[in-house]
Amino acid sequence: MVCQPQVADPQRAAELLSARLRLAERAQQGTLDEVLQLTLDEAERLTGGAIGFFHFLHEDGRTLSLQSWSRNTVARMCSAEGKGSHYAIDQAGVWVDCVRLGQPVIHNDYEGLAHRRGLPPGHARIMRELLVPVWRGGRIVAILGTGNKPTDYDERDVEAVSQLANLAWDIVLHKRADEALEQQKHDLARAQAVAHVGSWRLDLGDHRLSWSDEVYRIFGRDPEAFAPTLEGFALCIHPEDRERVLAAYRRAVEAGTPYEVVHRVLRPSGEVRVVRERSEEIRDEHGVAIRSLGTVLDITELAGAQEELRALNASLEERVRERTAALEASRSELAHLNEQKNRLLGMAAHDLRNPLAAIQAFAELLEAADLGALTPKQLEVLRRIRSSSEHMLKLVNDLLDISKIEAGRLELERVPQDLVTVTREAVATCQLLASPKRITVELVAADEVPMVSLDRTRIEQVLSNLIGNAIKFSHPGSAVEVSVRRRGSEAQLCVRDHGRGIAPERLSTLFHEFATDGRPGTGGERATGLGLAIARRMVEAHGGRIWVTSDPGAGSCFCVALPLDDRGSRPPSS
Repeated sequence: MVCQPQVADPQRAAELLSARLRLAERAQQGTLDEVLQLTLDEAERLTGGAIGFFHFLHEDGRTLSLQSWSRNTVARMCSAEGKGSHYAIDQAGVWVDCVRLGQPVIHNDYEGLAHRRGLPPGHARIMRELLVPVWRGGRIVAILGTGNKPTDYDERDVEAVSQLANLAWDIVLHKRADEALEQQKHDLARAQAVAHVGSWRLDLGDHRLSWSDEVYRIFGRDPEAFAPTLEGFALCIHPEDRERVLAAYRRAVEAGTPYEVVHRVLRPSGEVRVVRERSEEIRDEHGVAIRSLGTVLDITELAGAQEELRALNASLEERVRERTAALEASRSELAHLNEQKNRLLGMAAHDLRNPLAAIQAFAELLEAADLGALTPKQLEVLRRIRSSSEHMLKLVNDLLDISKIEAGRLELERVPQDLVTVTREAVATCQLLASPKRITVELVAADEVPMVSLDRTRIEQVLSNLIGNAIKFSHPGSAVEVSVRRRGSEAQLCVRDHGRGIAPERLSTLFHEFATDGRPGTGGERATGLGLAIARRMVEAHGGRIWVTSDPGAGSCFCVALPLDDRGSRPPSS
């Protein structure tokens, strides 16, 4: 039978009010289980029933869970298990008719119901039952059932049980909210403990100050023995910081200046902690501060680490200053020694040049037979004397160039020049050196190469070195190609040979002073190890660059790139 709640008579209303008051009183101190069980006990008392149960219906609308039995049900009527169990609503018996219909249901002839499914083992025999759904937010959230009243249930019973069920659900919501709030408080306290940050509140009207548990811990105070007040807080501040902190807080309250201050806290044990405090002032409609909400962050370890870092930085800076001073002293000494070395090289080279030139001249004079015929053996000795003197004279000239470059005394007389003409003359000169080895020096030049601002003597020296090296390390009867062309904003000249090439591991140091592997040229020629280093310095002094590519066993290609002079192209060649 489907029933609608009816208005109760005065006596039932009084009984129901008393029951509601008892439930409200129990809700203040009792657990949720105790409140639900008392609700079922009151439902039995008001209706005369002997069995009571309370089920929750989950949000899916399909799953039920048994939350509580009445005390009489547990003690005398039913031994079936099931508290806290979950099961689908379509597996339940006729007592879920109230869910299907969405309103209270009375079964005064339970055993005569055609659609009942039977009872589990240990369950009390059911003769009658009253089932009331609890609605909230447009859905059924719970079912309160009572049964085995000696007489039939009626509308008065429906009214009483409905009011008790709704009150019980209100208490459930309140208890859940309390539990959630307590859990949030617990989580907040744990989070503050983990982060070492506490919170406080000061009501400026009555000067009530409240601290979170973490503030007590940071300040080293016992919540049971210490009542926080503004004056008590001031005593927790280190005496040397106290006036500064209180003045900062007064400015925040009176002038709205942000309150953010780092200060020391003096614990009762004498231990000093370092904290950072912040607060926000809540103001009324007139702009007057009425409340402060603040935080206290324990930064003792951070402050200690920062102090250690400052000390370490100071130590490192001092070591850097000492090392810099030592390096500067070494640099000055090295510069002085290098200057002396360059002066000595210049003097020695200058003093050696004239005797070597004389030796070379005398050897040429004897070799020309102007002083009489010489034997073949004597001519061979003279040839070696002349070759050695030429090598020594080149070495002396190279040393003079190096000493000038390192002393910063290399001067360039740069004027716009026709790089093709300069290169052609260098090729013609070097062809004479190549003739004994039957090597051909070929020039390939573009028709139009703009003028280049350069020191002709120095660039000729670079060309002579590169072409001379190519001849030196080329096989007899081979060819050396020299090319000149424009590449963007640069003039590029390259010298390619087909000799034995250069090992890859030597390429990175090839342009350093004395960078030679000691191997003579293909005709026994010797190298000073300074020519490429001088060429690099001279090219770089022109704002250019020099590089090499090589294929061991197949030859090398040395290239020089010089910035173009934009004042015009070279004149047409005749």
